[in-house]
Amino acid sequence: QPTVTVWGKILGVTADYIIIRCMGRDLLGTVHTLYSIDGGLSFNALDTSVDKFDDLCALVKGPFIGDVAYEYKVNAIATGVPTPIREAHRLSWFIRSCDEHCRVCPRGAVLHFEDGAVTTNKAFEGLDRDVAGRADSFVHLRNKREAQSALQREGVLTKLDFLDPITYDMPKSVWNISYDATNDVVFGSNALYLGAIFYHTPETKTWGSIYVGDGNLNTN
Repeated sequence: QPTVTVWGKILGVTADYIIIRCMGRDLLGTVHTLYSIDGGLSFNALDTSVDKFDDLCALVKGPFIGDVAYEYKVNAIATGVPTPIREAHRLSWFIRSCDEHCRVCPRGAVLHFEDGAVTTNKAFEGLDRDVAGRADSFVHLRNKREAQSALQREGVLTKLDFLDPITYDMPKSVWNISYDATNDVVFGSNALYLGAIFYHTPETKTWGSIYVGDGNLNTN
């Protein structure tokens, strides 16, 4: 049964993008992404597959407009020739980039099966409070990097330990972990993708990631 979740919101000049996604059993499988620019009254599909404009999208700075048809003029690094980039491409690139760096889950919250699927671990009852505030208790919910593939070949990885810990991220200070005692929630905020957070309520099945921001990287 497909699951619909809120990815977040990217703030724009004329309209904000509300992003939702629909996915099946495999949390790293095919994802259908939709956006709304009318406050969630209607949604349109967004192609978030890798495309030839990704390198140029990474060069675009400044606010989103709120119109997928809007065109930026970006100078290609190799040629210096101005190339038109539609905001739809920039939106797609940012969502994928943010997911790659900021989609996070508690260690043990998902399982890797022999058929390749990554699914929710029904036996997961939440992290203990004494470890929930530690960065090494959280992992990236993304496809394995080269280092992980090497470990898998060596037989080191298990059904639980197969994802990159966020402690591998550089710079070391990119993640800030905090605990909200009033609401009993652990938050992790990313200094590069300002507005990206993950959350987990200790000793429960509640966890997730969300982004609310202007869609720009913090390079300071």
